Amino acid sequence: MDILDLLNELWDGIRDYYRKTLGELICDVWFGGLEIKSFENNTITMVTPSEIKINVIKTKYLPEIRQKFSENLGMDVQIEVVFSGNTKGIESLRDQFKRAAEAEAEADM
Repeated sequence: MDILDLLNELWDGIRDYYRKTLGELICDVWFGGLEIKSFENNTITMVTPSEIKINVIKTKYLPEIRQKFSENLGMDVQIEVVFSGNTKGIESLRDQFKRAAEAEAEADM
């Protein structure tokens, strides 16, 4: 198994954790399309098709994601989240964001 396969396997487990704690819809909205692109110099580079997601992921979830990867790998890693440049499905993303915001608002009640 090469390092990218291992990282993808770990990422699947981390997403499963978020599905259980945040719910399917919120997890799909924020982490759908977020993929591991590379690992170099102890930095995992992840790509997402949405620039909007980058800020939310970085501010709300990245510290915990980084911690989970570091713990599972047994070494300190950094994570970069970058825009993939794919702009397909923007309308669909807007609908997903709206549903996620509604679901988060209900969860906060």
